[in-house]
Order: sequence, then structure tokens, then C-alpha cells
Amino acid sequence: MSLEYPLVLAAQHMLFTLQLGYTQALNEEWRAAIALQNYALMNGLDDPISTGSDSTTINLPTAPGPNQQ
Repeated sequence: MSLEYPLVLAAQHMLFTLQLGYTQALNEEWRAAIALQNYALMNGLDDPISTGSDSTTINLPTAPGPNQQ
């Protein structure tokens, strides 16, 4: 029995280390998800900013942008 006890301790140490790493990865993932959510919702209720162009076609994917010709 004395030979197996260090192996059990090593296995438990590995288990706790992996659980800690998993928990830290989940924490980072949730922080990133919340940051993306906040980024997408920033200034959502503000008035739209004018691009200086009166054309409504600047939002179309095939139309050149205001700085492109």
C-alpha cells in the first residue's frame, strides 16, 4: 500500500491542476464573450453618425464607399 499512495497523490494533483486550468479557460471564455457583447452594444441608442454623403447606396456591398472611387 505504501507504494500506491504517492501515485494516488500524484493523480489527485494532476486532476486538480487540470480542473483549475479548465476553470480558468472558462473564465477567459466568458470574459471574452461579455466583452464582445458589450462591444456590439456600445452606443446602440445614439444617433447615427453622418458619413458626409447624401447617397443611400454607400451601404450596399457593391457600391464604392465614401473614400473609394
